[in-house]
Amino acid sequence: MNLTSNQILFATSGYDHMIRLWHPHNAMCYKTLQHNESHVNCMAFHPNKNLLVTGGYQQVCIYDIQSSNQNLFMNLDGVAKNTISIGFKDKGTCMYTAGENKSIKLWDMRNVKCSTSFDHSMPITSLAIHPNQLEFVYGDDKGNMYRWDIRTDTAEPITMPEESKSTIRSISINQEGTMMAAVNNEGYCFYWLLSGGQGDSPTMVRRCQINQFHKRYILKCLFSPDSTLLATSSADGTAKIWRTVDFSLVSECKENKSSGTKWIWDLAFTCDSEYLFTASSDKVARLWAVKTGEIKRDFIGHQKPIVCLAFSDT
Repeated sequence: MNLTSNQILFATSGYDHMIRLWHPHNAMCYKTLQHNESHVNCMAFHPNKNLLVTGGYQQVCIYDIQSSNQNLFMNLDGVAKNTISIGFKDKGTCMYTAGENKSIKLWDMRNVKCSTSFDHSMPITSLAIHPNQLEFVYGDDKGNMYRWDIRTDTAEPITMPEESKSTIRSISINQEGTMMAAVNNEGYCFYWLLSGGQGDSPTMVRRCQINQFHKRYILKCLFSPDSTLLATSSADGTAKIWRTVDFSLVSECKENKSSGTKWIWDLAFTCDSEYLFTASSDKVARLWAVKTGEIKRDFIGHQKPIVCLAFSDT
């Protein structure tokens, strides 16, 4: 990956009410955006690279990052409680949000109005969209997971193992739609093989493996773009990278400095699967070499914990 490309976007945010946009090649912050009313839980870039959307407490905000104006472009109406997941589907014509308001909402980007809303019985703690753009998988505080099919507007429970008794913190589906992983507060990672999901066929889920990858909360899991790796980050201060073929450990991303235990909240791979970005409670975002676990860049400037990032290099 050429880190000097102008098409590469990298943003971080968290509890200091500030969004920072960075040049990944030199770790220089070139733009800041105010997010005054709330902390930021999640962020995503629009596929056209002109907008940045954020989810916080009772706020979903849209920023025009191509404009010289640093102020908020739009704040959506009718958003309740914490939004924990945000992103785009259908090449950016639709935005999705989910969170503590117990619902998944789809927003038509032509008028930025909610076009579809699906309700769950309790707060949603994690969400992933299938590459077919027609199915979502979500988790909740009780360790349950469900597959919502937009075509039928129905949700089917996914059979969970006994180890899944606590909050599902993160869900990831690989780009080919053949693997899915989920992680929870007990440090467990659940891995499934997926099949189907094309045309009118629903995705079939088969549980394959359970691993306790960390001793503390796992906060994020993410497949690499080439599907050969799975990264997990934790409240134990580490991000670990695993081979998907046998779940052997490739590397552990951990700072050597003894600055107390930090939580690594969010992750993003580069498109070549060679580097990994992390967002940490020690107020620093980092770029790591996947194969060695070596720090390549420190992104310093936030005044409070960083809990989310957004990255786009495709």
